[in-house]
Amino acid sequence: MVFAPASLILTNYFLPLNEALGAFEMKLGIQFLQILTLLTPFIVLTLRHYSVLPIKGRIGYPLISVVLVYFLYVGTVELSYTLLEAEVNSFDLDGNGSFSSVELTAEADLVMERYGNDTGRVFSKYVGFIVAVLFTGIIFSIAKAYTFIKTKVARKKFT
Repeated sequence: MVFAPASLILTNYFLPLNEALGAFEMKLGIQFLQILTLLTPFIVLTLRHYSVLPIKGRIGYPLISVVLVYFLYVGTVELSYTLLEAEVNSFDLDGNGSFSSVELTAEADLVMERYGNDTGRVFSKYVGFIVAVLFTGIIFSIAKAYTFIKTKVARKKFT
């Protein structure tokens, strides 16, 4: 009969499962933020339509949308980078911050290569601004064109 102490069971079975579930939740969080980023201009347009926020002028709602899209975009990039950093650190078995030859497996090499190529993360603050302005501009322009066409058709019906 083999006797396994509770700490061994905890280390071998519970902790890896817990880490895997944590990584899965982080990936779900990233996907949720990506979807929320895409829906933000539509949510802001809905708020404008129902006059939920007391904002006057033409620039208020698009500006809110640009700011929200920007922060969601950059937040998604930072969250995915944090997940990748945690994945790299999981290969550091002794926790000393450097990788020995035993820790450098083919999988660790692949993850470290993805971690090292962080150009997207570095430039996300600049690209995020461009994406936020263009994406919000396109969505709000389409909404404005739709409203314009709808009013023209309604005027033709009544004249």
